[in-house]
Amino acid sequence: MKLQWVVMTAFSLALSAQALTVQPSEVVDKTNLIKLKTVSFEGQERQVLADRNGISVYTFDLDSENLSVCKGGCLRVWPPLEVPAGSQTKAPFGVIVGNNGKSQLTLKGLPLYYYVEDKNPSDTFGHYPDWQLVFAE
Repeated sequence: MKLQWVVMTAFSLALSAQALTVQPSEVVDKTNLIKLKTVSFEGQERQVLADRNGISVYTFDLDSENLSVCKGGCLRVWPPLEVPAGSQTKAPFGVIVGNNGKSQLTLKGLPLYYYVEDKNPSDTFGHYPDWQLVFAE
């Protein structure tokens, strides 16, 4: 019975760990830090969120609303999308104090990150289990 509960819990968590999807109208002109870009993803052209330089941003499935659990070595691989002073943010974007002590951008309460291996606007290397691109559909 205990094993069945563990399997069911793991299955439920796996189902809830889906990529955050937003409508383009939800995010356009809500912050000067984010824009939409089109990338080839799993054989399809998809719109995803990127910083103003076109670098992809990600969410972490283990985070919760307004709380980042990425610390230490995690931050070296997944740096937070920092919010410089004077940046504009409107809902659904927000700002929290990240685990590096600096302001971090959130979307619908979920902290946003970069993947250290994404160097070019076409890169989406950070879309891993537990790490998700933000799709606009």
